[in-house]
Amino acid sequence: TEQERWNNVTVTFAEHRTDHHQSLAHLWNDWYSYYIDQADYPFVVVRMEDLVFYPKETTKLICECAGGEIRTDQEHFQFVVDSAKKDSPGHDKSTGIFAAWVKYSKPPPPRYGFSEWDYEAAKEALNSQLMDSLGYRHPPPE
Repeated sequence: TEQERWNNVTVTFAEHRTDHHQSLAHLWNDWYSYYIDQADYPFVVVRMEDLVFYPKETTKLICECAGGEIRTDQEHFQFVVDSAKKDSPGHDKSTGIFAAWVKYSKPPPPRYGFSEWDYEAAKEALNSQLMDSLGYRHPPPE
């Protein structure tokens, strides 16, 4: 059945609200689609990879979007090199900026290392229009 095909995901929020999703990919679709399709207030989506590879430029754009400006009272932009999550529960192996540069700048393996089944399932599950609007694309199959 369709329900057995996916690994269901349940998310419990701090306000004791629980959401159910068909899979982690469906959660991603639902989470970002809500903001893009339904939010009636301004919002900013910041991609992790933009903070990793373009931290100053991304920070400047976020500041300008919020009506501020990047600080000019310091000689250089200050990078936070350690993991922002430090040793918080569930994040004991978080990545700092240098490890992230190494990890995410390598050419990915075919299908990003996913099995053929996982790759095809991701192509089916992930909303292509949403991916495109956020600057993502499926990796080449080979």
